[in-house]
Amino acid sequence: MRNRISNFFFHILFLLLPHQTISSGSATSSQLVRQTCRRAASSNPYLDYDFCVASLQADRRSSSTDLRGLGIITTNLAEANVTETEKKIDGLQAEASDSYDKNRLEDCKEMYSFAFSELKDAEVAFYLERYSDANIFLSAALDYSVNCEDSWQEEVGHASPLTAENYNLQQLCRIGLAITNFFSPDFMVIQFIRVLSLPSLFSSPEAPARGARSFLHLDSAMPQGKGRDPSIVAGGYLRE
Repeated sequence: MRNRISNFFFHILFLLLPHQTISSGSATSSQLVRQTCRRAASSNPYLDYDFCVASLQADRRSSSTDLRGLGIITTNLAEANVTETEKKIDGLQAEASDSYDKNRLEDCKEMYSFAFSELKDAEVAFYLERYSDANIFLSAALDYSVNCEDSWQEEVGHASPLTAENYNLQQLCRIGLAITNFFSPDFMVIQFIRVLSLPSLFSSPEAPARGARSFLHLDSAMPQGKGRDPSIVAGGYLRE
């Protein structure tokens, strides 16, 4: 039911706004990356804007895609991160002599294996436009990375050798989560109301362009929980 509501408002917005707003031209897509990252970072204090822009623009597909495509790219980047991290863990395990380190590495390897499965599911969900499902899968992948990092704090004197990798995966998951939130029913309703509230939408030749920029800016008003990572939202609602 929620997916049908989301699709309804998205299609209404698509009809109301100029089609060049989501065109695949390189200039528009480059702007879309910056706008997406800016709104994502403003809605989540844990998300780094510069990391977001650099990561998405590093993939050449970002020059000719739309918002859903950025979600797919983000999951692909996260999958690549997991693959490389698993290779690093294998190398660290071969060199480890401390039983505590060995156990933590084995735990993290298992967590990263689970995270990879969640990311593949998130990728499929983006392709199928099931953004609430993608949110759930990305949230799980994020949790695995956080748990991996936290596991090294259980005993004094053992620093995590995967801090950088965990940080990168967490950032990528948060970017993907922010993108799923832009497709949530709550967000669509807000944008729909804002578009309809423009008094000169149909009376002025310039008005549709202003409405288009408003949608492209992805103004967000998603609900957030106190003391929680605001990126962990399922379909616009906090998961408990």
